[in-house]
Amino acid sequence: MREIMDALSPGAGAQRVVALGDPHALTDSRDRLSLRLAVHAALARRLATGVIAPELATGWSVEPDARTWTIGVRDDASFSDGRAVTARDVVASLRRMTDP
Repeated sequence: MREIMDALSPGAGAQRVVALGDPHALTDSRDRLSLRLAVHAALARRLATGVIAPELATGWSVEPDARTWTIGVRDDASFSDGRAVTARDVVASLRRMTDP
């Protein structure tokens, strides 16, 4: 964690390497979770009021059996390199989270 904080501090060397680790596993401390939330966007986020609000998602619907979900993804969602986020990316991420 110290390496991450050093790299984020003013005056940190441009060549410093920071290993964030697996984004699906960075919830073990408040600092790591805060960093993950600053770097990675979620499909939805729980607001302070407790309401679940879309972030990358435009909305969702759930079949009566709760086994099939249809999730819309924002048209302007993109990765840091500018590549558009697609439905395939979302499926791959959800599969990765459920079977690391």
